[in-house]
Amino acid sequence: MSVSDFHSFVSTCNKNIIDEIEICDIVFEKWVLVALSTASTANTCSVEEKTEDFQELFSSKLDYKILSQFHQSSYKFCNVDIACYKSEDIEQWIVENNSAEESVVKSAAASHSDLLPAVYEGGLTVWECGCDLAEFISGEGIDFRGKSVIELGCGAGLPGICAMKCGAEQVYFQDYNSEVISYFTIPNVQLNETTCQCRFFSGDWGEFQKYARNQPDMRFDYILTAETIYSSENYPKLHSLLETLLKVDGQIVPAIVWLQFGVIPFYIANVNCTIMYTLQKSSFV
Repeated sequence: MSVSDFHSFVSTCNKNIIDEIEICDIVFEKWVLVALSTASTANTCSVEEKTEDFQELFSSKLDYKILSQFHQSSYKFCNVDIACYKSEDIEQWIVENNSAEESVVKSAAASHSDLLPAVYEGGLTVWECGCDLAEFISGEGIDFRGKSVIELGCGAGLPGICAMKCGAEQVYFQDYNSEVISYFTIPNVQLNETTCQCRFFSGDWGEFQKYARNQPDMRFDYILTAETIYSSENYPKLHSLLETLLKVDGQIVPAIVWLQFGVIPFYIANVNCTIMYTLQKSSFV
């Protein structure tokens, strides 16, 4: 599947008209779609773009004493239980205690925004689409045992943590913002600690692809990603990264939103749907 085909597929999804809230087993060429009803809203604000440098992160910036002050949310996806720190507590702590002038979380909070395009990609929001993806992979009987997994645009990391708890041997997490990884993703992974090997990366997809293409161990059985396909400008980067990271016999399991207020201004019979589909390596031609 070429970049133009990838772009056309997403555009087709965006323009399609849906009359029913629940849609199941939609087949679109090599794409297998499973749709679940959901709701998703986002407040956006335009600010000057700042590309985040690519980097690997190794530890949380919050120690146990600080984390113990935060409330936790409990999620149950089929038979998988996941604990997650309250994002509101994390955000409030960053706003009140992070003195860094370039804090993107503080900028978003000051703008009352869930999303600052190309600056802050909403990583401290637990998007319902991510919950739908976690529910989907835990309920589909995917055998993650001994497998390698990466979650792109992870935020809270719920789908990746779900794969962890389902027996994955390696789960890597990537988000655009380093603050999100350091303050939110890593603490959540530690909260649900298993014997799984985990690594954490932040920054632009293009820079990540340049790094990964020279790292033979950066090839995965499963690539998970939720609510990341909303900016057509990023399609070439995402396509190249997926092609680089996916093993020959691997699978991509993305979840996208058909109707998302404030991000993609299209309307589909006033219905909001999350679409899960799988993509084989052979589709990249």
